Amino acid sequence: MTIKLSRHAQRRLKLYKIDSADVETVINNWLKSRSILNDRETIIARELKQKYGYPLKIIFVVEGSEIVLVTAYPLKKEKKQ
Repeated sequence: MTIKLSRHAQRRLKLYKIDSADVETVINNWLKSRSILNDRETIIARELKQKYGYPLKIIFVVEGSEIVLVTAYPLKKEKKQ
C-alpha cells in the first residue's frame, strides 16, 4: 500500500519537526499486525516518545489500495494505561 500525505499532515509534520519516514515506519509495522482495516484508523506511537519527547498520534484513512495520512502530532498529555 502506498502512503500519501494530506496537505494538513504535511504542515503538521513540518510544524512539529516529525520525520515522515518515522510515521511511515509506524504505519507499515501496524499494518503487518492487522488483517482487517476500518475506513479511519488511529495509532498512538509510544515507541517514538524517546525521539520526540511525547508519543505521536497518527490518524490515517484507507482508500482502496492507498493510505492517506490525515494528521500526526505529539500528544502533550499521555493517557494512563
